[in-house]
Amino acid sequence: GKGKGKPFTTPEGGKGHTLERTRLSAEKFTGTVVEWKGKFGWVKPGEEIDHEKAKLHKGNLFVGMNDIEGATSLTAGATVEFHICEDSSGLGAEEVVQIGAPPPGAAAAAGKGAPAKGGMAKGKD
Repeated sequence: GKGKGKPFTTPEGGKGHTLERTRLSAEKFTGTVVEWKGKFGWVKPGEEIDHEKAKLHKGNLFVGMNDIEGATSLTAGATVEFHICEDSSGLGAEEVVQIGAPPPGAAAAAGKGAPAKGGMAKGKD
């Protein structure tokens, strides 16, 4: 969010995560974490984004660790909610919240006994 103590003094300077940004989304999108590299990663939006820069980076959105709400990393394969923003290098995700995790057990705790999507809770024939 705003007010985290990082003033945009110089929009240029080779620092992709500090470029001036413009928010594009009014409502939050959902998507899946493609990969996490330690301090940044990539999120695949769940729906197509109608934007000229949407095809950059294989359609994925850049996420920096400062873009995550309440955490400093994401889990590859996890479901996330986020706003979409644009800077001079392409599209990114901000205010990212991990809402579902891929490891076994995480889905069961959230679903309270409901079978996980694609899980193995199919009855025997």
